Amino acid sequence: MPRFADCSRPTSIAALSELQREQLRAYAAVREPGLEDPGAGFGTARLRGLEIWQVLDDAGAKRFEAWVHDVDAGAVFAADGRLVGTIEQFSLRSSDAAAWDFVATAAAATTFADDDAGAISWVRDDA
Repeated sequence: MPRFADCSRPTSIAALSELQREQLRAYAAVREPGLEDPGAGFGTARLRGLEIWQVLDDAGAKRFEAWVHDVDAGAVFAADGRLVGTIEQFSLRSSDAAAWDFVATAAAATTFADDDAGAISWVRDDA
């Protein structure tokens, strides 16, 4: 069953992989257009409490990566780093229905404990 797994909580740019740095730039362009340095204030003024979740398929392969920060915001990226949706005010927004359905199925199969990801509504609005 698809699931969320392997949550990491980076607190600096240095803790991100090169692909994740590219994802941060893509996400910053959507979230904060015109921001010259996406890493400015990382972990403090911006992206507080960042959780990065691997969204795995039945075989354990990474299909997506879900970023949740500031309790109710974030982004979802395909395994190749492509931004497929944003999280705004506890809700996922995406035009990629297949990605959204996969992530929603994985979230439903995951126990999040006290993690911020557990507060997000992963279900599609039109479902």
